Amino acid sequence: MNSFITTFNHSKKITSDNHLKLEFEKFATATHCIGNFTVLPHWMNSGRYLFSQDYWDVTMYSLFEFFQPLGCWKQFVERYFLQPYVNNDEEWTVSEFWKGHFDSIGNYNHLKPQNEQELSEYLHKVNLRIEERGKWMIKKVCEELKLQHFTFYDELKDRQIRFSNELK
Repeated sequence: MNSFITTFNHSKKITSDNHLKLEFEKFATATHCIGNFTVLPHWMNSGRYLFSQDYWDVTMYSLFEFFQPLGCWKQFVERYFLQPYVNNDEEWTVSEFWKGHFDSIGNYNHLKPQNEQELSEYLHKVNLRIEERGKWMIKKVCEELKLQHFTFYDELKDRQIRFSNELK
């Protein structure tokens, strides 16, 4: 869903500070966790780089524009546990990773963070969303397979999935 290498390579052009090193380490790990994987047809997954530069919020925005008029957007979000990427408003609108990100759709050179502030906001939000979704998915797997006896499940058992605007 969220590509590490695209943002990491671009970040070398906009920052030389090491203050984001810890957030990048977390992101590198998170991109290989269950919360960062979803099911898409091969043609869609490989083709989405051209319009989204591998930013999942932009992909979600495109899917919203397709599914919303068909009346199946909320069902799609629920089926794939994508609530951390949408706001809990009337339409479940997609939350952008940094302020003004959706304004860059169509301008491929500006879809990546343009400064350290946008990069920092992106890393914070994307790490939080991957973790939130992953915990919810693990909870659902444990319940489906009747594996609630694991110690880590105690932390998850009362958890409800949170929407983007409920995450800090």
